[in-house]
Amino acid sequence: MAEGDKTVHKLDEATRKLLIGLYPFSTDQTSEFNLVNPESETGKKLPEWARAKFRIRPFVKNERNEAFEATKDWDANKAKRIELARKVTKGWSGLFDIATGDEIKFKSNNADGGADETLFSALPESTTGLIFNHAYAISGLSLPERLGLK
Repeated sequence: MAEGDKTVHKLDEATRKLLIGLYPFSTDQTSEFNLVNPESETGKKLPEWARAKFRIRPFVKNERNEAFEATKDWDANKAKRIELARKVTKGWSGLFDIATGDEIKFKSNNADGGADETLFSALPESTTGLIFNHAYAISGLSLPERLGLK
């Protein structure tokens, strides 16, 4: 950029997604994580309001170390990964109780700002695992192989 040129670039959504895990991500911001990919066969069949979206923040410094350690022994550290996923979940929409058909409204845990422990414990392990993986990626902890760098 030439000196004096005040052009400021803003990343579009497609470019931003390509750079997750490579560029910094502010810990006071959140990333939208779509539980169901809108481009998938299931996503195309669901109305937008019925596609769960989670607001996830990246891990802060001490959580980064905990998250890295929690990936070393997958089975033994499952509870730690679920707890970290709960802490980084700052909101959700479009999440429904399949049995009742009622939408589950997000409620925050007052102590740490993450999701309410009781509500979060009702999520399937596959969902909490995907949330953990998303937080891991936006925190820049993904292995180079997972980012397509090797």
